[in-house]
Amino acid sequence: MADTLTFTLPGGDVVIKLRPDLAPNHVARVTELAEQGFYDDVVFHRVIPDFMAQGGDPTGTGMHGSDKPNLKQEFSSEPHTRGTCSMARTADPDSANSQFFICFDDIPHLDRQYTVWGQVVEGRNRLEKLAKILGPETIVIAEDLSDYDAPEAIIARIEEQGFYVRTLINNAGFGLRGDFWKIAGGDQIDMVQVNVVALMDLCHRVVPSMLANGGGGILNVASTAAFQAGPYMATYYATKAFVLSFSEALHEELAGDNIHVTALCPGATRTEFAQAAAMEDTQLFKKFAGDAEAVVDAGLAGLDKNKAVVVPGLVNKAMVQSNRITPRSVTREIVKLLQQ
Repeated sequence: MADTLTFTLPGGDVVIKLRPDLAPNHVARVTELAEQGFYDDVVFHRVIPDFMAQGGDPTGTGMHGSDKPNLKQEFSSEPHTRGTCSMARTADPDSANSQFFICFDDIPHLDRQYTVWGQVVEGRNRLEKLAKILGPETIVIAEDLSDYDAPEAIIARIEEQGFYVRTLINNAGFGLRGDFWKIAGGDQIDMVQVNVVALMDLCHRVVPSMLANGGGGILNVASTAAFQAGPYMATYYATKAFVLSFSEALHEELAGDNIHVTALCPGATRTEFAQAAAMEDTQLFKKFAGDAEAVVDAGLAGLDKNKAVVVPGLVNKAMVQSNRITPRSVTREIVKLLQQ
């Protein structure tokens, strides 16, 4: 096996020293795919200044990998420092396949959570030029919203830079599918922390500065799941019901203060969410998944018009409206079937 791996970018080569001593199976996978030409012409689909660049998906969407089986994690004590190459994954530790990321800075909160397989030893400056696409005024803050203190740290960092939040988009969230009692309690508590507590906390922290600066906007991403109970995703559906109710209430409270508040309620959407929630094989995603860009456009347009609730797509609108006349016992059975 070669000691290094070279990626050729428009500005020159980036040379990565391989670390089979840390992650032999991951190094073997990346090397094999590179030799097969899998990574040829594949873009870095996610580039965040001062954080990382992620690639390895031939579709460029961040949702796919190779046709090879996923790898079991090979976590180590090796830290994520500037130039570290690590394997991307979903919420499942054993889901790494072909996607990887390269750190632009020291990122200690990723340590022991992702598999380190290499280190950039030449051409790091060429890779970091990709980060400039977001512009010099971008502030990148990496926080895990399942940590109770994360919202406070985010707002503190923004204020330290002399800025305030004019528009808050609460898009972070995740779901877990399965029998309620079989899903780890800690994972479900983390879900409530991310989907509910962190969202509420961030809203609470930004409204005063919006009021002091003449207004602003808050776009909270709920879901069509907010309109009914969700067997096999009980906690997730309940968190989204909170987001919808909370956002509608804020919409009314802040209506006279030039602060727009909108709850965006998309249905199944083609993003990394389905893979992370183990929902790719459900009837819901197979038959009804929509386009992410259309959801974004609808949400931003609704926020601009200060709509209290936005449900993108005719099928989703029809589904939500049908709940008004359909007995809740029936909607529960329908959702139960769609989750199977």
